[in-house]
Amino acid sequence: MNSWGNNLNTGSPISDEWAHFCTTYDGASTTAIYVNGALLGSSTIASTWDTILTGTFYIGYEPGNAIYLNGSLDDVRIYGRVLSANEITALSEPSGNTMLLNSYTGNDVHIKHSILPGSNHTYIFPVALDSIYNVWWDDSASGSGTTTANVTVSAKYLTSGTAIFTNIDSAYLNSAVRRFRATANDTVLVTVNNPGAATGAYGIKANDFANFSFTNATALATQLYYFSAVAGKTYSIWWDDSFQGSGTKTFDLYLGASGQGAALTLAGVGSDSGYTTPYTFTATATGTVTITVRAYSTAGGTGTFGLMVTKP
Repeated sequence: MNSWGNNLNTGSPISDEWAHFCTTYDGASTTAIYVNGALLGSSTIASTWDTILTGTFYIGYEPGNAIYLNGSLDDVRIYGRVLSANEITALSEPSGNTMLLNSYTGNDVHIKHSILPGSNHTYIFPVALDSIYNVWWDDSASGSGTTTANVTVSAKYLTSGTAIFTNIDSAYLNSAVRRFRATANDTVLVTVNNPGAATGAYGIKANDFANFSFTNATALATQLYYFSAVAGKTYSIWWDDSFQGSGTKTFDLYLGASGQGAALTLAGVGSDSGYTTPYTFTATATGTVTITVRAYSTAGGTGTFGLMVTKP
């Protein structure tokens, strides 16, 4: 691998065998190469790489000397962040089923996948100590009605192997979502299993509380947040504070919500916590929803809270 004189040599892979290569770059000075999940080497580069593509991006071809890869490429992926060593190891497994399960925020829908009978898919996503995460899935047992596979889902920490939940049948509804607080900075491995006898489709996603800091410089100070709602779609607003939450938040607050536009109307939330039971509504029209976060106390001060919006 090279970029204008910054070289990191991978050596020669075994002929006539598939190998998994992964390169990381931290955006500053360090790059590394992993082969079949194992760190081959790292290097401090002489100059910062430009990651904003303004020209042609080549894989398997070096245009300066017209050198081509003598082999085959498959399943090429580019990620917008540095993968951890655990994630790279999981992605290199021979099963070829492991994918990154992104932390979807806002009103992202379930990503749909097809799964063969008697098989499983594995997903990984990074977690941070004491942060709260939700894992949702949509299948024929309890879902949107468009999925056809009845799957079970398990999750565990990749480093320790400690189970988070095991063989759960459904987590489509707000009451059934699998929520957990991360006990370490780690990677979570999620396994989706299709015990049935037919090929079917399912959806899965994960999302975490977006964390914010609140400065209550004046009595009952407020902060405003916005998201777009589509007519007929159902949304849930969750918040995490010191009243009822992960235990790491320091601000007690309550929320209100309103719709901008004549056709979109919402009752104010006016509730003290939405950590275990969110405020759920169905949009009557397409428009922007305004969330008002208000400090519960009249005293000044600074604290932290979490806020997210989901669409099952």
